[in-house]
Amino acid sequence: MLTIVDTFSRFSPATDPRFSYRGEDVVQTLERICGRIGYPKSIRVDQGSEFVSRDLDLWAYQRGVVLDFSRPGKPTDNVFIESFNGKFRAECLRSYVANAPNCRLDGQRVLVWNGSMPKPLIIHTLTEKRAEILGQIKAYEAQIAHAKHDLAHVNATIDLFAAPEQQRARYIVSHGFFKKGEIADICVRHLGVDAELTTRELAERVMAERDLDISDTALRNSVVFKVVQALRHAKRRKLVRMIEKKKGMCVWGAGDAVTLRAVANIPSTTG
Repeated sequence: MLTIVDTFSRFSPATDPRFSYRGEDVVQTLERICGRIGYPKSIRVDQGSEFVSRDLDLWAYQRGVVLDFSRPGKPTDNVFIESFNGKFRAECLRSYVANAPNCRLDGQRVLVWNGSMPKPLIIHTLTEKRAEILGQIKAYEAQIAHAKHDLAHVNATIDLFAAPEQQRARYIVSHGFFKKGEIADICVRHLGVDAELTTRELAERVMAERDLDISDTALRNSVVFKVVQALRHAKRRKLVRMIEKKKGMCVWGAGDAVTLRAVANIPSTTG
């Protein structure tokens, strides 16, 4: 609803209702009204998107009209239109209530209706608008998630070039540094010797065999993640078994498949 009030005469030349108002709609209404009563020297408006648009700014420049914007969050800067809007809303509600016997106005001048009454058009319109806004929010959230994913790759690349010697090892560990099954083979071999090892100890054994810096915490955590993945696959193949957990760290031992293979390699003494 676009309402216009002459602050000198308190005359309202237009109250134009629409489902939505854009800058070009405001220009169209103002051009129609000003063509009848003349162009003002200035117009006081709020910070709504329809008033800060380029269309209205261009129209005001071409017509020599000054746009006087109120301060954000300060409706009292435009008291005449705010007062008019309150009275106009009250009149509309009273007219609606008079034609709808199941409606009433409560103490705060809010329209109330019972559940058996069909929803007014405004409620239906606002419901559709809410669904539209929720759809836009979901679209924006998807864009934000995609942007965060891209940002993570950009940050990783920046870190790679910022400290090449330190970051290169971390990068290659996650991108084909180990051959397929290599980590599992290293873990199984060491478990066959030491019987029981924690995930961290196995990761350190893997790093030692590949000449990686064990003191690099970030690199060690990356290798630990790779070792955990390899141990899970090896557990399903019964190459290793989890014995217990100590202080949140898994303790691993050789699996049945390794034991059977070791037994099969023992030379027979019969006959």
